[in-house]
Amino acid sequence: MVPLGQAAGRRVTTVEGLAADGALNDLQAAFLRHGAAQCGICTPGMLMAASELLARNPRPGAGEVMDGLGGVLCRCTGYQKIVEAVLDLVAPAGDEVAEMVRAVGARLAKVDGRAKLTGAERYGADAIPAGALWLKVVRSPYPSARFKLLDPAALLARHPGLRVLTAADVPHNAFGIYPHIKHQPVLADGLVCHRGEAVAALLGEREAVDGCGTGSCRSSGGRSSRCSAWKPPWPRKRRSCSGTSRAIS
Repeated sequence: MVPLGQAAGRRVTTVEGLAADGALNDLQAAFLRHGAAQCGICTPGMLMAASELLARNPRPGAGEVMDGLGGVLCRCTGYQKIVEAVLDLVAPAGDEVAEMVRAVGARLAKVDGRAKLTGAERYGADAIPAGALWLKVVRSPYPSARFKLLDPAALLARHPGLRVLTAADVPHNAFGIYPHIKHQPVLADGLVCHRGEAVAALLGEREAVDGCGTGSCRSSGGRSSRCSAWKPPWPRKRRSCSGTSRAIS
């Protein structure tokens, strides 16, 4: 993060400014060759951090590359492909290695990699249709509890246009590809197995959802945690997912 005041009077380059006339620059091309752009969320930050490092030090070692990229988090690549891509500019692959890249069994360039490297990729928040409703999740404050949802009529009366979604509203209430052997509900149905598990969702126009967040609901991190007009009656005793029960204060 850079304070805005530090950018006054300076030229600011973003990932969109790296490619010239639609052609990837050397660093972007190295990222594409090494498969360093996976989901692409961290890629702009990685590219700009690496660009700044190479501008200061054209021949960094592996340790210096890791230090230079240390402020950007990535969950997809394990960082190794990214580090290899930056080092590729320090010691480019020779003709023999380049020929091997075109051999049978060699890595193919990611089909959507170019968009992720140029900043042209569109994610969910980039394609929200006009007039879309807003949603805020109500989450459990306890790591393990059985619960029963109260009638939300009082909350709905105070916030016209608001709708409360529960597990009963989800046709296939499960995440993942193993719905029958893993406890991964979209919205918990009477039992929560970790703190922060979703138990309900508030849906409506932004004014209605935000009104609950600033009025009768207390929110944390942009998501409702409890509502004074409607909240799950967390029990005095909770039953853990392992089957044991214990009292809570």
